Amino acid sequence: MTERRAGAVVNPVSGDGRGVTMLETLRAALGDGWRVDATVLSGPGEADDAGRSFADRELLAVVGGDGTVREVASAYLAEGREPPPLYVVPGGRGNSLYRHCYGEHDWRAVARRVGRAFEVRPVDAGRYKADGETGYFLLGFTGGLFRAAVEASEAFGWLPGPLAYLLGMGRSVLREDPVEVRLEADEEPLFEGPAHLVAVGGGRYRGSRFDLLPGSRPADGDLHALVVEATDLRDVLAITRAGPAGRQVEHPAVHYHRSPAFDLSSPSGLPVEVDGTVVDDPVCEAHLAVVPGALRFAYPAGF
Repeated sequence: MTERRAGAVVNPVSGDGRGVTMLETLRAALGDGWRVDATVLSGPGEADDAGRSFADRELLAVVGGDGTVREVASAYLAEGREPPPLYVVPGGRGNSLYRHCYGEHDWRAVARRVGRAFEVRPVDAGRYKADGETGYFLLGFTGGLFRAAVEASEAFGWLPGPLAYLLGMGRSVLREDPVEVRLEADEEPLFEGPAHLVAVGGGRYRGSRFDLLPGSRPADGDLHALVVEATDLRDVLAITRAGPAGRQVEHPAVHYHRSPAFDLSSPSGLPVEVDGTVVDDPVCEAHLAVVPGALRFAYPAGF
C-alpha cells in the first residue's frame, strides 16, 4: 500500500501544553497508512514558514488554536496560493474554527475517518485593509465589547477557554463604554452611531461557545456583520445570555447584515481583534471582503 504523506504544524503550548501529545494522537488516529512529518513551533511568528514547508503534502494539519490556523493559512493567501487540504486539531482556548467547520464532533473521531477517506470542501476566508495594513482572517474582525472580552479572558487563564471568554465578556460589559462606528456595504449606510460591539466575518462562532454570526456557513460566499447598538446594561446582559444559542439577532438593539464586502470606520479608533488575536492599535478605517473558497478543508467522506 502506498504511504500517504501529511504535514503538521504544532503549537506545543496548545491544549494546555499538550500540543506534542495531541500530535501523537493525530498520528494514531490517521492510521498506519499515513506518514505525518511535523514542525513543532518554538515561538511566535514561525507558523507561516512551517506551513509553507508542507505545500506538497496531501494533507496539512494544524495542531493549535484559531490564531495558529490563521497564520498558516495567511501565508498562502498572501502569496495567492492554495494550501493543501487543511485539518484542524483544536488545541486552543476557543477552537471556534474547528466548531465552525466540524461542529461538535470529537476531533479524534473525525481524524480517524479522514485517515480512511476524505473529501475536500471549500471554505471562505476574509481579507481586510485597515489603516494601510492588509491581512486575512478565517473567523472575523471584531471590535468593541468582544475585543475587550478577549483581553479580559486572559485574567481567567486557568479556566477552560469557553468559560474564560464568558467571564471576560461579563467583565467587559461592566467596564467598557460604547464606541462610535459606521458600517457600510456598497456605499449604503447600514449603521452609524455608538455601539457596544461590531463583528464582521465568516466564522460563525467565537470562544467556541458564542454563536455570534448564526447565519454564516463555511462556504456561503459572503461576510456577515453584527452590530450591538449602545443600550442599557440590562439589554447588553440579555444579548450576551442569548449569544450561545444565536438568538441575540432577535433583540431590537442588534443589527445583522450579509454582504461580500463591508466598510467599517470609527472616528475615535476602534479596538479590534482578528481571529482571537488582539490588534495593538485602534482602527479608524477598514475595508473587509470575502475571499470565496480560498481554502480547502479535509472532511471525512460522507460527513
